[in-house]
Amino acid sequence: SPSGGPVEGGTYVTIRGAEVGGGRGECDFGGKRVATESVSSSMVRCVSPAHGAGVVGVSVSRAAEGRPSSGGVSFVYSRSASVGGVIPSLGVEHGGTVVSVHGVDFAEGDNRCMFGPAGSVEARYVSSTLVECMTPAYQAGEVVSVQVCNNGQDYSMDSAKYAYLHLPTVSSLVPSRFPLSGGSSLTVQGRHFQGSNILVRFCSHSVVPTQMQIEGALTCLTPPVPAVGNCTVEVSVNGVDFSDSGLVVQFEFSGRIVAATPSSGTSEGGTVVTLSGGINLEKFMSLRCTFGDTSVGARTASSSRIECTSPAHAEGPVPLLVLDGSSDITTGGLEFDFYPPPVVLRVFPSS
Repeated sequence: SPSGGPVEGGTYVTIRGAEVGGGRGECDFGGKRVATESVSSSMVRCVSPAHGAGVVGVSVSRAAEGRPSSGGVSFVYSRSASVGGVIPSLGVEHGGTVVSVHGVDFAEGDNRCMFGPAGSVEARYVSSTLVECMTPAYQAGEVVSVQVCNNGQDYSMDSAKYAYLHLPTVSSLVPSRFPLSGGSSLTVQGRHFQGSNILVRFCSHSVVPTQMQIEGALTCLTPPVPAVGNCTVEVSVNGVDFSDSGLVVQFEFSGRIVAATPSSGTSEGGTVVTLSGGINLEKFMSLRCTFGDTSVGARTASSSRIECTSPAHAEGPVPLLVLDGSSDITTGGLEFDFYPPPVVLRVFPSS
């Protein structure tokens, strides 16, 4: 073992067998001989010579006998693994970040990733161009070289850079209350906001980019969320490792209708339009919709949705409002486009 190595040679190979050791000898790799190092009467080590790609037979002979004392073992020569890049290229100091290492000539075997002085870890072979591994811990502020091997021993000559950073921490969130509809500016204050692609995660699933970053603070826009309540906010420098400070913001009803679906229908009317937003509609007693100058009744579909049926109307876009009495509870800018009804001219086939 190992049972394979690069065509350049240099792999330390251990061979076990009855009476292979105990003195000077040679290993034969497909006709190329190298000296052995005897470990015991049943174990020797030798360094594989350079050889073309392919499978070769390996045998061991002792100088005293002059003939092979072990045979029937194969060794696979293949091209050395070559690393092209690692994603993400930075992570936190405590390790545990799953990274994808891209390259060529990866082969399934005793695959490992070496993170410079941080040490080597097992790798999961995915394809001849991709392996995955979990970073070991190392001190923040250091950049290491990432190499890959196929046999647990011979690492790629080339490498990719990986940077270790502190895990971000969040100390305050300003403001702390937001509408369900999203789009509001949030300032996150904390430490270790490093890198140019910092992300903010809401409620453990909605991830948004930052808009501005200064020392100890960053801003982002809140995403739309489906329900009222508290929501954790965490920060990541690589999109994988997020802070765990546990601070929350509260999402609540905004008091406005923000969307209409569908936003168009025929001029004959009869299209059921659903209007929704961050608003508790159950508190309103006399809701109605106005399509331009025409008003129609509204039906409550849920605590945050109502339905209105479009009236017959002249073709073209018109303002769409939701009124409670005389008060407009839409955000403004909603429109409904009346288009001509479709006309069937002919049907093929006719029977």
